[in-house]
Amino acid sequence: MSKKPYCNDSDCNIKTDNMSASRIIPAMSTPLASIFGSGFLVVVPILASAVGPYALLAMIVVAFIAFLVGSIVRHNILCAEPVLAKGKKSITVFAEQLSAFALVAA
Repeated sequence: MSKKPYCNDSDCNIKTDNMSASRIIPAMSTPLASIFGSGFLVVVPILASAVGPYALLAMIVVAFIAFLVGSIVRHNILCAEPVLAKGKKSITVFAEQLSAFALVAA
């Protein structure tokens, strides 16, 4: 198992081999590409009417924010999921349960 450089937690390890990575990447990227594509189809006309000539700049900002959110998701997949699976850190498990309630409320 190799430790990811941006994770300082000892639980932040992921075991990968070529077989599992080749199955995981398409499973993650295809739905995400569909979601991003649909989102951009919706947000571009909204930005065009809201900011007019600055729509291109606004779209670049939206794409950058989407990239940052994606990095948070990737970090959670690599680091938080193993901790949740072990149930080792109560604060992480509590935050996961709290987020489930927030999702239901939304």
